[in-house]
Amino acid sequence: MDGENSRKWVFFLDGGGECSSVEECLPKLESPLGSSDFFPNSKSDLPKLASWKESVNPGFHNWNRVFLMYCSQDLWTGQHGAAKASSKDLPPDGGPLLRFQGHTILKEVLDYFDTDLQHATDIILSGESAGGLGVFNNIDYVEKRYRESAGKAKKHRTSVVAAPIAGMYFYAHPFEGPGHTGSDLSDFREPAWASHYEFWDSRVNVECSARLPPHTCLLPNITFPFITAPVFVSEAQTDKVQLTAHDWVDAISVQHHEPHVMAYLAEWQKNMTQALHCHVLGKCSNGCEAGQRSITAIVDQLPNNDLMSMKPKLERGFFNPACFIHTEFTHVDGPWIGDYSYATALQEWYYQDRSFYLEDGPEVGIMQGHCAAHG
Repeated sequence: MDGENSRKWVFFLDGGGECSSVEECLPKLESPLGSSDFFPNSKSDLPKLASWKESVNPGFHNWNRVFLMYCSQDLWTGQHGAAKASSKDLPPDGGPLLRFQGHTILKEVLDYFDTDLQHATDIILSGESAGGLGVFNNIDYVEKRYRESAGKAKKHRTSVVAAPIAGMYFYAHPFEGPGHTGSDLSDFREPAWASHYEFWDSRVNVECSARLPPHTCLLPNITFPFITAPVFVSEAQTDKVQLTAHDWVDAISVQHHEPHVMAYLAEWQKNMTQALHCHVLGKCSNGCEAGQRSITAIVDQLPNNDLMSMKPKLERGFFNPACFIHTEFTHVDGPWIGDYSYATALQEWYYQDRSFYLEDGPEVGIMQGHCAAHG
């Protein structure tokens, strides 16, 4: 790549759920989600900021783009090579080896491109779903590694930015009303995260883990205040996968607008809005109570002035449509807020105004945003 954009880079972390026990992980071992042995030799297209098509990725299609496929099932946080094969359902003399090295994979990719990255002017770490969580948990590492690189040779810092998509998660407080389902993915309720952290040997935000129990820092809603890099979040007000796969909501009940489910969705939407307003806009109430009910009990251990001092006019924005979707953010088909897609909103924020954000307001009903393209 020639010219100005030759020193601009996007790294995109793919998504694909997670597994947090031997029993959950074993079925994935013979698939692209469990081993690179099953990766395709090539891909005809890449998603979002990884795409080379201007119609898909209007702001960054002519940058260097690196797409990282996802086989670690650890939200891009694992960092050990030790095998984990113990299970009551496996023979005592062995069984498949499980390794969780999501963070290590990212590190190795950065090592491969390091000579060029030392001269980068711009680096965006993006990703969707599990990859979005990976962005939250790795952006401090990428920022520390490269922010000063261009400064040494070019008299200015490397701009290191986070652009997570469908990755704004908080503790699950599942719906337990009539017709509730169960979790199709790992348990995201508060007590489960210590086990996830240990199982994956997770690497999380350093500042967060120095102040709070490290396993809590896996949650973006908790680690967000400790992120110093600029961040632009693309997230639905009612995230379909979080609600149906982690929060026990029946998708058919949503489709039929069952009153008990809609009341739950209304509270969930309120919590997501509060979280973004707190972490992005600094509009926090009651000591930054953002997210689901008890979610900020840990963050509230920090004195409020200490928490706020960590957020000195940071460059943050978001795109938050009233849609029942997960990763279905596109430039061509929407969702839309006014004339903006998530892609053009990100462009506006990145190139013009680092305080730019868009959301469907209270006057727009739950799931009533401009998202017809996604059902």
